[in-house]
Amino acid sequence: MTAELTPITTSFALTVGTDTYVTAAEADTYMAGRLYADAWTDASTADRTRALVSACRNLARLTYKRRKTDPTQALDFPRTSASYPYTDDWQYIQTVYDDTIVPQVVKDAQCDEAFALLDVGDSERSNLQAQGVTQITLGRLTEVYGSSRTGGLVSRDAYTRLLPWIAGAVRIARFR
Repeated sequence: MTAELTPITTSFALTVGTDTYVTAAEADTYMAGRLYADAWTDASTADRTRALVSACRNLARLTYKRRKTDPTQALDFPRTSASYPYTDDWQYIQTVYDDTIVPQVVKDAQCDEAFALLDVGDSERSNLQAQGVTQITLGRLTEVYGSSRTGGLVSRDAYTRLLPWIAGAVRIARFR
């Protein structure tokens, strides 16, 4: 007996605050400023939408500092007011952010993750690495994978952007 699969809807709308932090227009604007954005521009609207939703789900797998601003909100951001410990160049500062909005860096991280999912998300290499494979040899060719600590995200850029909010994450810097 063969079970029939229910068809997947190929077109659906993004709902900010429920399944995404960014609108499709915000993501398109972000990608327009990105060099080598072919994986995004070549993707269909439906694939872009699915990538954004998947990226948002990936971000939700991380454990963040502080609490959600509203315990009933669907997504992890915004979070309760806290000091952002670092600027873009990782200099320590004390700045309190508006805890009623999603920080732009979180939106950017979602876009980075969506792009990475479209670009390499289901490649054989990424699947092997996700399974813990550190080296593969085919004939005379050997490929070694380094350890990549990205909290389960495909995009290292997205993970790095979120470091100030990730519980237990510490940025090590040299001081002179």
